[in-house]
Amino acid sequence: MGIVASRHLSAEKLQEIQNESGFSPLRIDYLLGQYQSLERDTEGRVLRSELLKVPPVAAHPLADRLVDVYLHPSLGFRHFMHGLSRFRRSEPLQRKLQSLLGMYDTDADGLLSADQCDELLGRLPATRRELRSMRWKLKKLMAAQALEQPERDSEPEREREREQEREREQVELPQLEQLQLEQQKGCINCDDLGYITRDLDLDQSLSLRFN
Repeated sequence: MGIVASRHLSAEKLQEIQNESGFSPLRIDYLLGQYQSLERDTEGRVLRSELLKVPPVAAHPLADRLVDVYLHPSLGFRHFMHGLSRFRRSEPLQRKLQSLLGMYDTDADGLLSADQCDELLGRLPATRRELRSMRWKLKKLMAAQALEQPERDSEPEREREREQEREREQVELPQLEQLQLEQQKGCINCDDLGYITRDLDLDQSLSLRFN
């Protein structure tokens, strides 16, 4: 049986949005009604404060970050649906963690500094004991990363070897790639975040709620 048109969308448009977002037709119809009811500014753009009032957004533990990073400024209903789809209940936990990390990844390199990660942890729905445990894991990870950095990197001999390699053009790293390698030292990636938060039921607490 095919998709039946909703009150607001043709069957074709409804099918397209369902394929893109993974939401059911009923959810799409509900969210479209919510989106269309939001107040706009004089240029027709949805107000940030209005996005925060959408029930599934308002109930999210990081509602302001969800809006600022994935929903605002709004580029239309499909953009709105794409942002919300990151936290569908049936979305894999790994993608939710990636989207969670993206809320604090200001330079979009897939990594968080210790300070950024600590700020993120402080916003999660956790008890004081759970928060202390997560911060202990963060410190443990940072200490381990510091110990893993090869001491030879700071030795003059190693620096001379690098210079010789560059001169001989035997090893060529683009400047951007080299910067990315350096930034990885002492940073938290998605797998690290999963380890730090594994005692929390983030699969449920990060999921959108519709009741």
